[in-house]
Amino acid sequence: MRGVCNKRTVGVADSRPLLFTDLDNTLIYSYKREIGNGKVAVEVYQGRIISYMTGYSHDTMMRIREELHIIPVTTRSISQYRRVVFGGFSGENGVSENVYRPRFALTSNGGNLLIDGEPDESWRKESLELISSSLEQLREAENLLASDPDRSFEIRRVDDFFTFTKSERPEKTCERLSAALDSRIVSVRQNGSKVYVVPGSLDKGTAVRRFLTRFNAYTGQVFCAGDSDFDVSFLSLGDRAFCPSQLCGRADGLEAVCPAKGEVLSDVIFEYLQRALDAKGK
Repeated sequence: MRGVCNKRTVGVADSRPLLFTDLDNTLIYSYKREIGNGKVAVEVYQGRIISYMTGYSHDTMMRIREELHIIPVTTRSISQYRRVVFGGFSGENGVSENVYRPRFALTSNGGNLLIDGEPDESWRKESLELISSSLEQLREAENLLASDPDRSFEIRRVDDFFTFTKSERPEKTCERLSAALDSRIVSVRQNGSKVYVVPGSLDKGTAVRRFLTRFNAYTGQVFCAGDSDFDVSFLSLGDRAFCPSQLCGRADGLEAVCPAKGEVLSDVIFEYLQRALDAKGK
């Protein structure tokens, strides 16, 4: 997969490391999660703070951000991703002057590539072509969910790529979907009360491979970080991964760094990266 960097690539023709990373529960955490004192607000929705980073992770990221490429890889929609602001907020809604927005982001489970915050149309077109054979199954899933007795939220087609809702009994909802849908074409996934039906051709691993191919790979190290089933497909694509211990056996050849009990995954990620960059500079 690795190759020589091409100077025509957009802003990444260098040997700095790349960090492909999930966001929720990997770099940022819900206001409901205890992550210690000194946390930094990174997401405001409808006038209230809903996501934070630990102070250590945020400060370290802001300090080393020019020394590597941080590329979010998230299931969030474009609009949800745009709510995340690294650099913190001043006041309730005011964005800090020290804002950091990664140059690249893979959103919508890899369906969209954002460059400087804007979706790349050629990437989106290619993604829609990849999932074209799954559209009938997505429509069938949405028909089934419309009458699901446990559904507790609206049915969404996220950025045209996959189906999402919530359920009071997500296990039962997923069982009904799995029994009716073709697992060779779409996958049914659960994350807490959230229920997803995702085309088999739309996963984070495919997105990371497409990114590396499009931008000609790199001479620098590649790191991957994630915390859930959605992340397994790309965790083993780098030189090293960061993930909870329960994911370590899920990806072939995975060389992972895992947080110990009581540690926050993001802190483990940035402590490792800081040490690696320090060692490289010596």
